[in-house]
Amino acid sequence: LIGLDSKLLSDAERLNVNAMYRIYDGKQLPELDDGLDEVAANQRAVTLLQRIQDDDPALWRTITTLPDGIRSALSVRTGPAAGASDTDAQHVLPIAGSQPPLMSPAALAAAPSPFDEPRRGETLVLLSAGGIKNCYAVGCDHQPRSISPAQFIAAAECRPDTPAAPLPTDTNQRVMAAFETFSTDFQRRLGRARRPRDTQARRYVSRQLNSALRAAPDDSEERHRIEILRRIFLGDVSAPVERALGEIRNLHLEGTVLLRRVEALRERYRLNPPDDSGRRQPLEPQVVRIVCSDGLV
Repeated sequence: LIGLDSKLLSDAERLNVNAMYRIYDGKQLPELDDGLDEVAANQRAVTLLQRIQDDDPALWRTITTLPDGIRSALSVRTGPAAGASDTDAQHVLPIAGSQPPLMSPAALAAAPSPFDEPRRGETLVLLSAGGIKNCYAVGCDHQPRSISPAQFIAAAECRPDTPAAPLPTDTNQRVMAAFETFSTDFQRRLGRARRPRDTQARRYVSRQLNSALRAAPDDSEERHRIEILRRIFLGDVSAPVERALGEIRNLHLEGTVLLRRVEALRERYRLNPPDDSGRRQPLEPQVVRIVCSDGLV
């Protein structure tokens, strides 16, 4: 996100500076009990991959040529499975990097919330489409809940010689439940991204262009020029163009001066209307990929 206007971390998030410096300056991985935040946890995964690429080219080739849909299972103790007894729950270890839960064993055995770490008995599913990736944890109830990539990495990490465990019998149903959830979420998110943002700058420019249209009722050439500007600047535009529209609003430009400014923006950014009819071109369908899944058994 370097260079973008949005912040990477919210006001409530804190960056683990010590862990980050140790990764980049000391060239060593953070410890598992370091309480890493999302950024450091992802950097841990990147560092592991870089180490494999440098030290084990054969394994690196295997990783980079894996097809989509890889499925495996891992024998873990990251949280009580459904139906676990209180005695079992007392001996369950929390996921590395998380704080010990301040809950009773009976409460721990309850269904996890969307904020919980992946638990024993769930299947982790990673999906991707159009540059967007999402991870889900799916239990025997086939109700996917979103987890972060860092949670996926921490739960699925294992030694090179760790044997694969048998897959849960309902793995297909779990993966497809995550697939359906991601497909719906992705289409909804894509639809929001396609709709132009309704900002004060856009509303201001829209009002001024409408006024310019009303001021030229008999000038067909001028009205055509203004209509083209409307289709360009009230549709999808880049962040720099959006900021330029904000400057026009802040300067209270009107009439001919405003038309000259938006014409200059059109020339500067080489903008054209969507098509001659004003309708959007049909978009290519986005394929949802099931990248991999990992059962925690």
